[in-house]
Amino acid sequence: MTTRCLPAPPSRKRRVLATKPRVLSAHGPQLCDVRDPRRSQVYWKRCASDLFQNCLPADHGHSWKQLFFEKTVEEALENFDGSEQTHAALANLLRTAQDYVYKLRVRQFASHADVALLFDNLPNLYSLAMTYGSRNVGMKYERSIFGMKLADAEFLSQQLPRTETLTTLVLNENILDDEKVPVACWRRLPAPAFAGIITVFSVAAVSDRAFSLQVRRLVVGLRDNMTITSLDLSHNKISDRGSRALCKCLGKDSVITTVSLYDNHIHSEGGKFLGRALQSNVSLANLNVRLNRLGEKGGCYIFEGLKSNAALARLNISGNGLGDGSGQGEAVRVMAAMLRVNRTLGSVDLSSNALGEDGEPCAEGPY
Repeated sequence: MTTRCLPAPPSRKRRVLATKPRVLSAHGPQLCDVRDPRRSQVYWKRCASDLFQNCLPADHGHSWKQLFFEKTVEEALENFDGSEQTHAALANLLRTAQDYVYKLRVRQFASHADVALLFDNLPNLYSLAMTYGSRNVGMKYERSIFGMKLADAEFLSQQLPRTETLTTLVLNENILDDEKVPVACWRRLPAPAFAGIITVFSVAAVSDRAFSLQVRRLVVGLRDNMTITSLDLSHNKISDRGSRALCKCLGKDSVITTVSLYDNHIHSEGGKFLGRALQSNVSLANLNVRLNRLGEKGGCYIFEGLKSNAALARLNISGNGLGDGSGQGEAVRVMAAMLRVNRTLGSVDLSSNALGEDGEPCAEGPY
């Protein structure tokens, strides 16, 4: 007599998978059988929920498996101390998780290690956010561990030309300065090599003096990079020198579509460089320079550049000291003249400027 085995119902399978042990070894970040097809999203949801709080699969490709591996790698990077032993363990983890890691948000990177380790082992990485330093240090605060150093900027600059997948780069609160940004902007490849690729580059909290070297190094890497088209350097201390260096990436052959420079130290001279770049630029669609120090002259330079620009769709120039409170300032007149001839600008934020009541109507007209 033959006994037939009926397949278990789906509900039973989900309950069994949900009770299987985690894939993390107790001896370190060694992952086992990660490609096992029997481990469903229910299983990976349990793994992620047990280890991490506030898990949102929507931020990780709507996949619990991707969320688990990305969070695991983030945690390993944040706890990485740079020693040889932990370096080998981290490299093994990255190789194991390479098929499931697409974006990373590293909130502390105190080791200041070479980021080549990430680019060599994560071929699918398209979004990288990294803050150099350490959180919750308390009385163990040491100024030297915070911010991106010149060596860090050099490491990153060397990797930017190599990557073929990175589309988002965020460097928040890294005390970047004018020296770190220009390393990325002097050798841009021909425009066809960049077509159709979008990247967000975000750098925050940059100091003025250091920005000269750090920015210079990053700019060189950006010039050779074939993927970055969106640049965010907000919450820094970028000055006019940094603005001039960055404008080298915004020439007529540029493919950058978004630039955020809000909350920096850009004055009228930096506005002049931005205005000149806008005259020939054909790719930039979004520009955010709010909370700078452009003043009347800097605003005039930007508005003059927009008279011959046919690409920019959104401009945020709020909080820059434009106008004299009467609505009769030079910046107001130049802006009104620009709006009469510009047919592509669809949104302008002029809040927190002294335009006055008479200056408001020109910002409300059709453009």
